[in-house]
Amino acid sequence: MTKNKSDLQKKKSITSNIDLVIQTINANRKDLQSQPLKLAMLLLPLIIIPEMVWAYTTNDVMLLSGLISVQSAFIIFQFLLQRVPDIFETLWNRNIIMVQLQQSNKDPDSAEEPTDEEIHKITAIKYSHFIIAFERCLNHPAQWALGILFAITAFSRFFYKWHIFGYSVNFIDILTNKPGGWLSPNPFLIEPTIGLFVGLVIWRLLIIGFWLRRIGKEFDLIPQLGHIDGCGGLRPIGDICLLNALILSIPSLFLGFWIVTAPSFKSTAGEYGYLVNFFSILLLPVIFLVFVSFFFPLWRIHKVMHTKGSEVKKQMDKIANSINDNTRYLLENVNELEEFEGEKISKKLNFMKQIYEQNHKIATWPFNLRIMINLFGSQVIPVLALVKRIVEIMMKQ
Repeated sequence: MTKNKSDLQKKKSITSNIDLVIQTINANRKDLQSQPLKLAMLLLPLIIIPEMVWAYTTNDVMLLSGLISVQSAFIIFQFLLQRVPDIFETLWNRNIIMVQLQQSNKDPDSAEEPTDEEIHKITAIKYSHFIIAFERCLNHPAQWALGILFAITAFSRFFYKWHIFGYSVNFIDILTNKPGGWLSPNPFLIEPTIGLFVGLVIWRLLIIGFWLRRIGKEFDLIPQLGHIDGCGGLRPIGDICLLNALILSIPSLFLGFWIVTAPSFKSTAGEYGYLVNFFSILLLPVIFLVFVSFFFPLWRIHKVMHTKGSEVKKQMDKIANSINDNTRYLLENVNELEEFEGEKISKKLNFMKQIYEQNHKIATWPFNLRIMINLFGSQVIPVLALVKRIVEIMMKQ
């Protein structure tokens, strides 16, 4: 009776821990977007669509493709934000997240190990605090500094053009500029505004990457053996990092495409060749950021998976040694063994071989080949464009 009561209390405790984490994750779903970002998501189509119509009517193909790229990046970003709480919940439901043992021991001098119930409770509290801190950092006021930086970068395109063609700058004209009359959009105001929104998005991409990296630092990850995703149950983290990288791949594809085509492309909106050098300067750091945004968060998780994999490999080596010992024993004593003894050892051998085959391939990265193909495939055009540009510069010297 006492044992049944203890088991019931344990189940209630675990259930309350699960409820705490799930409630935190559900609250996080609502708070992922700050009010400024929600407003930006509502206003962005109202800003981009008139600009797209103007670009189309004036045959400004580069501007039109840039606006489509921005809108595409925002759509993928919205999908990314929806996936992040799902990832936190999936990791928790799969029992992959566990507090580090030294953190779960309240008294460092005590030799007594904490119970599973205590570890589960501490893990739930720490994981909930981790998610709350993630949401606060995601909506930190520092996001505006990055937004302003991107707004200035967007506006710098006009300064570059004025410098190339020797135009004089009149800021009154900038504020009142209407290339097609008062019904047309003002690119000097709209493009920096879009740059501001892009900066807010980039801030969140950076925070998501940093926080995924911190999971491997602050928690003891328990990869699942034989998981169907081939990554120990951790592939959702790789999927999120791929989405992060693909969002940054959109500007790299835009820059790479126009580096190749701009010199020979002509439209009624004018020539674009003067932007090749400007785009080439931007492309290299963007490509670098694509790969950093993918591998930087995963590196620490890879180290944890490698450590855990080494422990499993030791067990696999013991199985391999046991297979070897039993096989040699059969060979050396085949004439002396009774048939039932040989069959018993053979069954044991087949069982050990089956276990070995199922577990000898141990994942050390939270992604598979498909994710890698998608990542590197997204950078083929930008890298080729950059190589082409470097070759052209070398040939001119």
